[in-house]
Amino acid sequence: MCFNISIHQKEVILHVDHKRDACGSVRLAIPNEELSRLNVDHGLITGAQMKAYKAFAATGKTLTWETVSTIETNALIKGGMEQSAARATVTEAITNLKQSGVTAPTKIPWGGK
Repeated sequence: MCFNISIHQKEVILHVDHKRDACGSVRLAIPNEELSRLNVDHGLITGAQMKAYKAFAATGKTLTWETVSTIETNALIKGGMEQSAARATVTEAITNLKQSGVTAPTKIPWGGK
């Protein structure tokens, strides 16, 4: 699967793979090759995700798509992705998860339940 995003009059094509984790949960992931091509740092993304999800988990609130969208978009931006591309990438990923039958986030990454 791939989708197009316009950034400053250039077209960037992001290839998003469907992945299953060890528990069989469906996830969408941008391959490392794509991140490298876009000069986006996977390590910075992961660090930002971990910090944000741990902080969210400490609130005791239920994880929502809105929260996932905010955390994931901010993590991509921290990794070096353009804001508009990050927002579009996360929106597309969440839409695809919903269309594949995922009705809500079920677990807080790096945060427990």
